[in-house]
Amino acid sequence: MKPEPRITLTLSPTDKFIELICWLSIINIWILVFVNYPKLPGIIPIHFDLSGKADGFGAKENLFALPVVTTVVAVGLTLLNRFPHRFNHLVTITPDNALRQYTMATRFIRCLKLATVLIFGLVVWGMIRSASGH
Repeated sequence: MKPEPRITLTLSPTDKFIELICWLSIINIWILVFVNYPKLPGIIPIHFDLSGKADGFGAKENLFALPVVTTVVAVGLTLLNRFPHRFNHLVTITPDNALRQYTMATRFIRCLKLATVLIFGLVVWGMIRSASGH
């Protein structure tokens, strides 16, 4: 089995925009937690049922777990994106199609990272709103 070609990818403006939104969102999640933390009661909702009603409660310190996990996942996906030649591709990678395949694969990972960050951000926002009585 031949090793897949290694090429250097340059980020397109779209890729740069996705990265920017992702990292700004992570910063905003951290700011949201730090700004609201002092205002929260000692016990906050940490789990919700399918209808959105809180069904699990815990110490407000648990709120910090989500930004930490979000940051770790984003860093992990960023590092993963540096090695597209190690991905499991659906087609055989050749020197002719490597650029296109690697570009599509890394963009997918980048979009997955952004979606994950936005979902975690919505969860943090929902926990804070619920704990604040909204």
